[in-house]
Amino acid sequence: MTGQTNHVEIASDFNTLEELEKFTELAALDSTFASVRRAVRQEMVDESAQVSIWRLSYHSDGLISSEEATEPRKFMRVLTGDVRPGHHREFVMSISQALEYQKQRG
Repeated sequence: MTGQTNHVEIASDFNTLEELEKFTELAALDSTFASVRRAVRQEMVDESAQVSIWRLSYHSDGLISSEEATEPRKFMRVLTGDVRPGHHREFVMSISQALEYQKQRG
C-alpha cells in the first residue's frame, strides 16, 4: 500500500443473472442493506468508484452441447475505487459489517 489512497476491488459473484438482479433490488427495498452499502461507499473517494458486471464462462472436458458451452455460469459484480486517505480502518469495518449482514440473510 503506497500513496495517499489505496485501490480496492470488491467482488460479489452470483450463479444467475436473477440473483444479481435480486441483490440490486435488495438495496432499493431494504433500507438497512442500503445504509450498510452506503457506509462502504462513504469511505471511498467519490470520483474513483466504479461498478462493472462481468460474465464468467467455464469450459469443461468432454462432450457438451453448444448451448452448455456458451451458457453463462456465473456473474460477478465488481466495485473498484480508492479508499479515502486516513479512512482505511473505517473502510475495513464497513466492509466487515456489510459481509456480516449478507451472511445473516443467506
